[in-house]
Amino acid sequence: MRLMKRAVLVFGAWTAVALLFAIPGRVASRLELLREVWGYADDVMSRTVDTHVAMLRRKLEHDPAHPRHIVTVRTFGYRIER
Repeated sequence: MRLMKRAVLVFGAWTAVALLFAIPGRVASRLELLREVWGYADDVMSRTVDTHVAMLRRKLEHDPAHPRHIVTVRTFGYRIER
């Protein structure tokens, strides 16, 4: 990750990063992130998580098109790789 560069994150993105980093390697589902970070109900379908993850990748990954640290787990969610 770009540890030497300061990144300004909005509250939702910061909270999502904190949740993902809480247990590295653990997969956080989109639904879990929607509930825990943004307070959405279980029946809501939203691209909020995907949009924030894309923004995080642009700010934190060396190559956002080929992320190494914020990894997509297809059809489920995301996990942090060190």
